[in-house]
Parts: sequence; structure tokens; C-alpha cells
Amino acid sequence: DDYYAMYEASQTSIKRYTTDGSQNFVGGAGPSIKYKTADVFFDSSGGIPASHAYFLNTDYLEMIAHEEANFTIMEEMSSINQDACVIPILFQGNLVCSNRALQGVMKA
Repeated sequence: DDYYAMYEASQTSIKRYTTDGSQNFVGGAGPSIKYKTADVFFDSSGGIPASHAYFLNTDYLEMIAHEEANFTIMEEMSSINQDACVIPILFQGNLVCSNRALQGVMKA
């Protein structure tokens, strides 16, 4: 909250939200402010201390899915004690980072 409030206050006269002028809601967290090409947004529900700011370089983040469990639809299954059926969908994956040195955290 501290870093975001300071950044937002410093940008009051030149604040811009996105290149098309509309507010960009990042993951439902609220409008993001642009710094050059990066989105800067505040997330009050993430459990992050107020004196921290995190930086993600998404060029080095990738979602890797298992070949046999990448939203694989299984056969329909019936329940024994109710009049219903379910169709399980399998997913196994990891968010991997190929260069952790280019990710960042700033602490006050």
C-alpha cells in the first residue's frame, strides 16, 4: 500500500490507465496504472506487507502442463448414492521461472 500510494500520488497529473484510455482491471483487482509498458496495480487481498513491492518479468514465466493431464476429459462416472454423474477433467501443471534474477522485490 505504501509504494502504490506514493506512486499513484506522484502520477496524479499525468496518470494514464491503458493505451486505449480505458481502465484495465487486472484479475479483478481494480484499475491498473501504466508505467511505460508495465501495469502497476494494488492488491489488498494478496497478503503482501504494505512496505513491499513485487515486480514480475513475464518474459521469463511460463505455464508448463503435463502432456497427459492438460485439461484431459475423462469418462463419465456415476455416483452410487445419488442420481447424478460427473465428468472429471484432469490438469497437472507448474508455473516455472527460467530467470529468477530478473524478478524483483522492493522493501521499505
